[in-house]
This record gives sequence, structure tokens and C-alpha cells, in this order.
Amino acid sequence: MDIPTPPAPSDDTRLSASWYPGEMESLIGIGRQLSEMRDVHGIAAIVRDAARNLTGADGATFVLRDGEQCYYVDESAIAPLWKGKRFSMGACISGWVMLKARPVLIEDIYRDTRIPIEAYRPTFVKSLAMVPIRRGAPIGAIGNYWATQRMPTTEELSILQALADTASAALENAGLDGGPKREMPRPKQQASCIDEQRDPSDMATSSFDRMAALATVLLVDDLEDHLELTRLMLFDSIALKCNIVMAHDGVEALDVIHRTIAGGGRIDLILLDIDMPRMDGFELMQHFGDDAALKNLSVVMCTGSNYDDDRKRARSLGAAGYLVKPPSWEQLKPILENTGGVRVQHNAEGAQLFRAA
Repeated sequence: MDIPTPPAPSDDTRLSASWYPGEMESLIGIGRQLSEMRDVHGIAAIVRDAARNLTGADGATFVLRDGEQCYYVDESAIAPLWKGKRFSMGACISGWVMLKARPVLIEDIYRDTRIPIEAYRPTFVKSLAMVPIRRGAPIGAIGNYWATQRMPTTEELSILQALADTASAALENAGLDGGPKREMPRPKQQASCIDEQRDPSDMATSSFDRMAALATVLLVDDLEDHLELTRLMLFDSIALKCNIVMAHDGVEALDVIHRTIAGGGRIDLILLDIDMPRMDGFELMQHFGDDAALKNLSVVMCTGSNYDDDRKRARSLGAAGYLVKPPSWEQLKPILENTGGVRVQHNAEGAQLFRAA
């Protein structure tokens, strides 16, 4: 479950308890659209519309870094902004976001010294939120703008960052991130990149033997939408091949693990939610620690909780990493690089997650 605590009651109906999960679900379809795009303008058009529609903003821009300049590639807004224009990295807020590799929330643009007021004065903008595209080494930014003064919420920022992470993967796969050009998989290829969920007891069959080198990943979450979004953000978005199985709580996860082992297979990586019925993520981790046969399983928490206490508890129970939903490949990649049981190998069609030994 693990959905961030909603803000205090507001007249804005978009902040209702049902809004955030619904928009996160919408990201799944948007991610599918982005996975089919091979040119920057197609990606920009999808992102600009999604950025505005998902949060109800009055405007949205898609910005890419061009050397030491910010290039405003596209926009969707109630009035013109800066489409087609370039500004130096140090002269605009999108440059600040890219240079600092940090998102920004500004309630009143006229009170923030990072804002070039003369550039904003002719526009409708009173408040904004902006996030980096590619968190580690930003190649762009997505900005949301409002015509009335308001503080963008943590939910809106989370949605916007999830969209930016998906855009980052789309740009990378299309070879538009400064890396080597490679062709995006067609939808049918994309679907075949990851095995559909199957009975783990079948792992001992010839099908499993043919795929033995590929790692098997267990996704554990009680919400179907979150399972699908995790799969999209971490696997489909970069065409990462591996075997995927799923469970909806700790009890079911244990059953999957035991049946997989009994069938001659093994689970190489677990992406684990915390807040679940019957047996939550921490209870499952404790169970692993008490069972000699399971204590060496590689577990990465994948949760909506950003509390320090939960992070500390996860580490104390032996988690290899901690992802806050919506997860991103950029967050998972360095964790996998330090996880001994799996290794990532990139190729022209995407990537493969292999069992290390």
C-alpha cells in the first residue's frame, strides 16, 4: 500500500485521497506510450501533456540540457511560455534543477532569488514545481506552473518525478541521452522481454533450464497497480530481461519462495513492499533472518515510506537497498551493482539481469 500521507484537507478536489493512486495508475499507460517513442519531439509531446494533466497544472514545459544552455523543447500551457528558447544554465530555474540534481517547489516566484523575474513577468506563472530528468546526472527537467499562488504538494512532486524517470528511460532507450544510439523495442518485443508470471513450481521444467542464466525476481506488493508500475518503471522501461514472479503479501511470498526452491529453482532478488496484510515486509524480513535457508536472499525494499526509522529498520534486517515509490531504474541500478547475486548486461536491444553464480 505505502501511499504517502495526504496533505491537510483542501478545497482542491485533486488532493482527495483517491487522486494520487489514480494518477499513479495513469503513469502505467503513459509509460507504455513513451516506450514506443524514438524521437525527442514525440517524447516531449507526451511528457508535456502528461505533466500538465496528471497534476492539473496551468502549464508544463519539457526542457533539455544543450551544453551550457537550457533548451525549452516543448510546452503545454494556458498562455505562451518559452518554447523554442534557450537560456544559460545559471540564468533559469531549470538550469538550477539540472546543476543541483534536485527538484524544486516554489510557492511565490517573486520571493525566490533563483527566479529570473524579468523572464517570468510577462507570463501567467505564480508558482511552480520542477524536477530533473535523470536524477544522477540530469539531462533535462520537467516544469509545472500555476496561475494562482499555491504550494505544490508532495504527491504532485512525486507524480512529476515519476514521469521524469520514465522520460529518462525513454530518452536513454532511444539513444537521445548522449549515449550510443540504439533502437527501441517494438511493443511485441517489449512484452517478450520479461516472462509473464507463472507457477514457480514450473521453474524446474525445460523452460526454466533454457533461461537458467537469467535472474529470477520476486515482486511483493498487495496492490496490483503498484506491481504493474514497479514492473514498468524498473524492467519494461529499459527492456530488462529477467524472470518475474509476483506475490501480494509476505505469506504468499514465502509460499512462492519455498515452491521455487522445491522445484529446483531459486529467487535471486526480491523487491519488497512494507505495508501489506497478513504478513508485512518487515515481518517477512525477520522470517528470512530466522531461516538459515533464506537468510542470504537479496532483498530491496520498494515502498511508499520515506521515514528514516523504516530505512534504518530495513538496513538492520539486512536489506540490500531501499527504493521509495514510484521506483526508478536510476535508483535500482547502483543497488544491483553492489548486490553480489545478480549482474546487469546491456545490449543493443536493452539489458539482461543475470544470475551471478
